[in-house]
Amino acid sequence: MERISQFGSEDRRRYDLLMLYFAPTVAAIKLSIIYGTPHLGQMIQSRIWGRPDWSIPWAAGNGCYAQGDRFDLDAYLSWLDRLRKYQSRCLFVTLPDAARDAQAVIPEVAKLKYPRAFTLQDGCNGDLVPWSDIEAVSVGGSREWKLSQEARYLIAVARSFGKWCHMGRVSSFEQMQTAYWWGCDSVDGTTLTFGPDKHWPEIKQWLSLSPREKLIERWI
Repeated sequence: MERISQFGSEDRRRYDLLMLYFAPTVAAIKLSIIYGTPHLGQMIQSRIWGRPDWSIPWAAGNGCYAQGDRFDLDAYLSWLDRLRKYQSRCLFVTLPDAARDAQAVIPEVAKLKYPRAFTLQDGCNGDLVPWSDIEAVSVGGSREWKLSQEARYLIAVARSFGKWCHMGRVSSFEQMQTAYWWGCDSVDGTTLTFGPDKHWPEIKQWLSLSPREKLIERWI
């Protein structure tokens, strides 16, 4: 369970990274092969039953938000079990979105020895988050809530507890910038699905800017 903090303190410092960008599987593998980039991770979604590449960090999304009532928890856990041979590069797997369901499944995910991420979303508050039983948080929910002061506060609390902080479905550089300034360690998005070779150089440049360059960029 310590590999999240180890990756954050060692790998990112080694490459002078400020955040990781998680891309859909096909785009991530293609770019990692072509560029050998340390900025990139894979976001594997259970609804398409993907599997990670051996060479780069990855995280697992449960697909709860998209699948709704069709979400099958047992199938999700079985899928994670099949991926255990890749788990040395796994930064987190998301728990079911509903707080009650997340609490119930925490022991099952712990048995599989994955770092667990609790989803922060509309209506969430600090009392609903099982801080001692998770290693990460993933900011989800509606776009409005994701960029709200409530979300910002919960990210700050998560950071104070030493949790990995991730923001999901980031579709613009403005959102990516917000995630950085609020203290997120990683984001994910589908931008690279639509022309990875075209969009990756710009995303990579933004991710590798120094804090001073980011500060200048933030205020001009």
